[in-house]
Amino acid sequence: PFLHEASFVIFLALGLRTGITNMLGIPAIYDDETKVGFDGHSGTGTGTVNARFDVDLSGALQYIKEHALPSSEPQVSVTHLVVKAVALALSRMPSLNGRRVLLPLIGIKGF
Repeated sequence: PFLHEASFVIFLALGLRTGITNMLGIPAIYDDETKVGFDGHSGTGTGTVNARFDVDLSGALQYIKEHALPSSEPQVSVTHLVVKAVALALSRMPSLNGRRVLLPLIGIKGF
């Protein structure tokens, strides 16, 4: 009976792991093969990511200037373009929309 119970628990865990990993898909991985948000990351638990970088906006500003609406209409801003770009990126690459899943009992880490 113990062997049957142990086999049942093992197959149940493998079945759960397979089902969960199929639902989650492929984890996001950096170029150096570390998983995003887990390996080499202490994790603050806040769920907030902050970044600062310089971007050349001359093309975006030229686009806004060329497509300006009459002054009574709401104007397009750089923020609108950024939101549209992020929405397109997330729709084309859902893995960019990060999630952290850790279920060590069944061997799931880093999705």
